Amino acid sequence: MILLLELHRYGQTQTDEIKQKLTFYPCGQPKGDGKLEYPTLLFRLIGYSNCIGYSGFTKTVGSFLSKANLSKANLIDAYLSNAYLSNAYLIDAELESTYLIEVKNLTSSQIKSARNWEKAFYKGEFDAEKYKWIVNQEANQQYIKELEQDTSSDTL
Repeated sequence: MILLLELHRYGQTQTDEIKQKLTFYPCGQPKGDGKLEYPTLLFRLIGYSNCIGYSGFTKTVGSFLSKANLSKANLIDAYLSNAYLSNAYLIDAELESTYLIEVKNLTSSQIKSARNWEKAFYKGEFDAEKYKWIVNQEANQQYIKELEQDTSSDTL
């Protein structure tokens, strides 16, 4: 998967012809009706990678997600904390209960292009003793309010 993400990222810096040839869709290519072939595929891969440890996916693959096309992906309950999402495409991705705590280079435009972004988790800390992310509900709600008030990201 890392190789495919890297090829995709490289391809996106090339000519339009190469961009189309080197496009990687982690959830399968959209069908004619715009729906993804496998909308939960990335979520399942994230879950499988937890067998190598908590947050195994983001520790292993997270730094390769810049410019990834995650549009329309079902990321409900996914742990993407600490991932590097610079210029990742999240249009119509499902973010309900997605852990985006300490994600690197994620803009408000990217966030607001997704579905249910206001139900994701952005603020919290990792509890090493419990070995899990603890959401800071107050800070999270404050951040969501800030995103809602940020009108500069409303024009995509």
